[in-house]
Amino acid sequence: MTDSILAFPAALKLGIALLGIVALMRARAPMGVALLAGAVFLAILFPMTPPAFAKALLGGLVSDQTVFLLTVITAILIFSGALDASGQIARIIDAFKAMVGESRLTLVTFPALIGLLPMPGGAVFSAPMVKAAAQNADIRPEQATIANYWFRHIWEYWFPIYPGVVLMLTLTRVSTGKFLLMQIPLTLLAVAAGYAIILHRIKLGGRRHRDYSPGAIGAFLRELSPILIVVAAVAVLDPLMSVLVKGLQTDSIVVRRVPVLLGLVLAGAWLFARRGLTWATLGKLMRKRNIVEMALLAAGLMMFKAVLEQSGAVEILRDEFAAWNIPLIVIVCALPLAAGLVVGIAIGYVGASFPLVIALLATIPEADRLPYYCLAYSFGYAGMMLSPVHLCLVLTNEYFNASLLRVYRYLIPLCLSIMLGSLLLFAAYRAIAPALGG
Repeated sequence: MTDSILAFPAALKLGIALLGIVALMRARAPMGVALLAGAVFLAILFPMTPPAFAKALLGGLVSDQTVFLLTVITAILIFSGALDASGQIARIIDAFKAMVGESRLTLVTFPALIGLLPMPGGAVFSAPMVKAAAQNADIRPEQATIANYWFRHIWEYWFPIYPGVVLMLTLTRVSTGKFLLMQIPLTLLAVAAGYAIILHRIKLGGRRHRDYSPGAIGAFLRELSPILIVVAAVAVLDPLMSVLVKGLQTDSIVVRRVPVLLGLVLAGAWLFARRGLTWATLGKLMRKRNIVEMALLAAGLMMFKAVLEQSGAVEILRDEFAAWNIPLIVIVCALPLAAGLVVGIAIGYVGASFPLVIALLATIPEADRLPYYCLAYSFGYAGMMLSPVHLCLVLTNEYFNASLLRVYRYLIPLCLSIMLGSLLLFAAYRAIAPALGG
């Protein structure tokens, strides 16, 4: 029996390993533990000696990628917790509400502003705001559900404090600034598609006003400043880091990702200084359970990646795909899409599919890879948004007591628009790929 399984095609054996991971997750095993078990499955299906397996696990655990990923994710979670504990998100929302009053903008902006706070199930925080904004509107539960769910996630295509984005950038070592610039159009597309498919026929009948005076805009920007600090640090420092990397002739992930970490530290310092947070608050945030869970996830993910690479599975898979004449672009789209549908979380689909995508792109010149990475991330994102196990979708649907089938009538065309937009952007970026580089 074992010999017959070992004779299976590599694609099937990888599928068995991934299904094992999913089964463990469905059985409520922590994702980090499930990924570590997946590494064991790989070592069995693509036979590795115990010493080789142990060496791969240790190498994955202590690599600079793993250490830096753990550091950045911890910083992100502490920063998110500080935004919540200080009441900063509520201040941002109040400042925006003072500008626009009640309009369809509130159905976009409240979820979007909560979306600046990366947390699993974060859509449940904005759901009451959407419900309040929709009180004076003829809006069905499915429309409220999809508005809250869709606009909550418009930043996750590129925002550099989302763990999925951090992991993708860590694995691929591409320029943060270039990735952001290439992915921002998808946020604009998501907003446009959301307006056309969700908001176009919704009318709000409550109090309306507009106050775009310098004072109102200034108040909003002041409250938004912690978020702006992170974005500004990346925008200003990332080009400098790219020059430094070339000058030092180093491929260190630490040097490449300093802007994100520095931005988080500066923004966190701003919050603690301006909002009176104490060292006790910081200690409480650092002891939160989600930090341990995410650390375990990152460690399991990087050990799974190391075993995947050392087992030779990817090389065998690449040869199989070549023999089957499957176009590379199909693989780059399909793997993350399927992973997103299965796991329903960005860091999960990136971790499950990107080691394969990166290895399959190894035969392409480095300067040509970035458009493929953007395409893979976007298709995985679409799969994640369509996933019936996506926590935000489940919680929002329950909150509004909506029909999930009717929600999908909005969600499917929305995600198709993102996939089509991603393909069009890919075609455009491919034409200028040498100038984009990595």
